Amino acid sequence: FYSNYLHAISEGLAGNTQLSGVTGDPVADGTSLLLIGGGCAGNGALSPSRIQPMGSAVGLYEYSQGGFGAIRYEGGCRVIYFSCALEAACGMVNTTHYVNVLERILEYFGEPIQPVHQWTAAGIPTSVMLHQNYPNPFNPETTIAFDLKSTGHVSLNIYNTIGQIVATLVNRTMSPGRHTVSFNGSSLPSGIYLYRIQADGTTAERKMMLVK
Repeated sequence: FYSNYLHAISEGLAGNTQLSGVTGDPVADGTSLLLIGGGCAGNGALSPSRIQPMGSAVGLYEYSQGGFGAIRYEGGCRVIYFSCALEAACGMVNTTHYVNVLERILEYFGEPIQPVHQWTAAGIPTSVMLHQNYPNPFNPETTIAFDLKSTGHVSLNIYNTIGQIVATLVNRTMSPGRHTVSFNGSSLPSGIYLYRIQADGTTAERKMMLVK
């Protein structure tokens, strides 16, 4: 699996948490990673590994002490593999936040994404963002995540397709950062529902499907 599908060869532990994107690469060019946490995951120092690309695969991110921590393959399919904890790249010390790397990866895969959502070095979003619920469709519970750029009043309501509020999930002051709330639709019929957030002068809305 490691060689046939991930197109990589393991070279052992890296002992390093700093990586630079390969110059000219469509995904990694101009980016750098520092896997020390600080507002997101703190597991960056747990066994980051060095790998080498096999065949037509190429290096994506290289450790400061040599060896790759991510590779990219393009053949009958497209594969990107990280042998380190990308989720620990929190944008500290003027490096790249993992969210922005994921957006580049999705663009490389040809997946539609929302406008680029930047994060500060302290791991604070620079805009209000409402994410797609997961799972979707759902029965009867799902989770909704949203990002806030500043402290303020937040409302998050669930609506049916004729505009009636069927549930209020948030109606209070909240701090900046990423938040998640759960929604249980066991008392509602199957169908399409809308969830809408209002925060910091921004209104955002998404659809979700309850299937029983």
